Amino acid sequence: MSGDEPYDVQHSPRERETMKSRGQPPEYDLAYVLRADERIMWPLEAKVLETDGDVGEYIKDLKNEFLTCRYAPFSSEGAMLAYLLSGKPEIVFGNLAQRFRVA
Repeated sequence: MSGDEPYDVQHSPRERETMKSRGQPPEYDLAYVLRADERIMWPLEAKVLETDGDVGEYIKDLKNEFLTCRYAPFSSEGAMLAYLLSGKPEIVFGNLAQRFRVA
C-alpha cells in the first residue's frame, strides 16, 4: 500500500456500533477501514473448515451475524472466507448451495 489509499487495513478491529449492552463487541478478522470515518468498515471474516463437510459453524455465522449486517452496519458489502484443511472445495460449495437453496 502506498499510504495514499482512502482506507487502512486493520486486523481484528472491533465494531462498537452493534455492541450489545453486555459482552464484547463484534470483532472482524480483517477490515478495510475508511480513514475519513473509522466507523465505516468493509469486513473480511475467515473460518477454518477442518473437512469439506464441516460447514455448520460457517453457515451459523453467515446467517446470524454476517447477513444480519451485525458485522458491518455502515457497509452493504463484505466477504466471508474459508480455509479448507482437508477435502474438496467443490463439496463445500455444494453443501453451502444445498443449505442456502442456491440453484
